[in-house]
Amino acid sequence: MNVFTDDNLANIQSFIDLQLEKLAAIGLELRTDVDMDRFASFLEVAPKALPVPSTHDPERSHLHPGNAYWTMLTDALGEIVACNGQRMVDTDDLFEDIRTHSFFKNRHPMIHHYPLALYRDLEFPNLSGRISVGGGMWVSPDWRGYHPEFGGKLYSVYSPLVRAIALRHFKLAWYCALYRADPSRSSLGQDGSGFTNAVNLLNGMFPLQDREANIQFMWMSREEMLQFIRDRIFGSERKRQA
Repeated sequence: MNVFTDDNLANIQSFIDLQLEKLAAIGLELRTDVDMDRFASFLEVAPKALPVPSTHDPERSHLHPGNAYWTMLTDALGEIVACNGQRMVDTDDLFEDIRTHSFFKNRHPMIHHYPLALYRDLEFPNLSGRISVGGGMWVSPDWRGYHPEFGGKLYSVYSPLVRAIALRHFKLAWYCALYRADPSRSSLGQDGSGFTNAVNLLNGMFPLQDREANIQFMWMSREEMLQFIRDRIFGSERKRQA
């Protein structure tokens, strides 16, 4: 596994600091927690939240502090206004894990397997090593609008921030997420979060949520994540100097 250079680590921290400053400007603070039971319980009652993804649900996946944690944004009263989960897998072949469903649920052995409704001629990337999947991203309906303090929506600050933390914490080779394959969600992943790669994965039963869905798979390599970070750091410095 490639190691981080001193410059890599310095850039990651500078980027994290930059994002935290943007959040502080609207009165929000970042916190972390390794209790995934608490994460699942919170999402179950959070207003307008999607179901807890199986990859981040301790009832369906084997989660522990070494491979999973969640973050939250809290306001001045300590109330959670946004959250996101991270789950790391170390694999020889992520696509094989997806095909066998172990990527989605690995706490209990599967007895009845059904093939996924994968897109024909799917060209899935060859992903292996340490990979984090982001899941359970939620923002309170009261905080989903445009924030003039940093010129964007909360998701566009929070999502790249949690990815940078996961990159360093898990020493990642890759980062990925699953989005609904429609224009609004694709824009959220590519424009809001900054994912550089996407492929239509499946259209049918989706084990992550046990329902029918049309799903895109998005990913970034370590170098793409580091380049994203460098672009944001040096772009911000140029703006400050202008």
